[in-house]
Amino acid sequence: MSPLHRTIRVLWLLVFGLAAAFFIWRHSIDLWSHIRRPLYFSPGAITALVALQFLFWGILAYSWKRLLFSVGISDTPLSVCYWQQMLLLLGKYVPGKVWGVLARGGEMARRGNRFVNVAAATYLEQLLLLHSGLVTAAMLLLFLLPVPWAVALCAVAVISIPLAAHWLGKSVQLLAHWAHKLGKVEPTPHDLNIPAGRYLSLLAGYGSLWLVSGLIFAALFLITINEQFTFELLLALMLSNVVGIAAGFVALFAPGGIGVREGVMIGLLLPYMPVEQAMLAAIVARLWQLVTDVLGGLLGLWLARQKRESTGQ
Repeated sequence: MSPLHRTIRVLWLLVFGLAAAFFIWRHSIDLWSHIRRPLYFSPGAITALVALQFLFWGILAYSWKRLLFSVGISDTPLSVCYWQQMLLLLGKYVPGKVWGVLARGGEMARRGNRFVNVAAATYLEQLLLLHSGLVTAAMLLLFLLPVPWAVALCAVAVISIPLAAHWLGKSVQLLAHWAHKLGKVEPTPHDLNIPAGRYLSLLAGYGSLWLVSGLIFAALFLITINEQFTFELLLALMLSNVVGIAAGFVALFAPGGIGVREGVMIGLLLPYMPVEQAMLAAIVARLWQLVTDVLGGLLGLWLARQKRESTGQ
């Protein structure tokens, strides 16, 4: 890499980091100003919360590593996968949402990964996140409200799994084919077709992310609001977390789904708690995510530097 290219890459990462930090700081200040009641903290629950957060990061990195392997990128260490995912998480706070994808793609290109493989992994990741979120939400809803329409929705979600497994890999091949014809990118290798069994395994991994994320939200509620906790409330919290994050995920106009996610979560929680508790739960969850995204990003940066020093890159 030439000195000019190295300088441009460093400046790009610096601007990207400063922009993400600015939006995170501004939104954190705004959220904290809305907290009007004292918070309760339980040392035991906080320990469980921290453990769940590390579990979430571990699953996030490992799922990405397995997805990269599925599209032909097999030499990425787990620590590098973790750093790439932190770039994606931090980038969602910069308006446009594409910046995290670009930052991660730049890091992958630096490692010599082909554009078509990076694009295929990114495309599959987004679909896997949405699909696993749909399946997880449908199953949580069935346990929460065992009514006929919830059963029908869960059945549709289950049926969608083999259908997606059949068509998703083919859609990657088709998109890459047209990208090659229209956009002058390299032709797609044949190993981008995802077998059904592998897709099911990847879907289970991303589904576990939704479940752990829901448990984190429930732990935050238990720690800070200190109200009577029931299994029904646990399901409601986990369901509102999945639907809220998914809504923020598809709201392209909102950096990090800010505002959209909280509004959906509050609306879904109102049948189970007063509006003040629902608002506080959504605000505390967002604050926790902001803090852990920053801390996770710093940890990822340290791991990436350690990896580069050990390999002499």
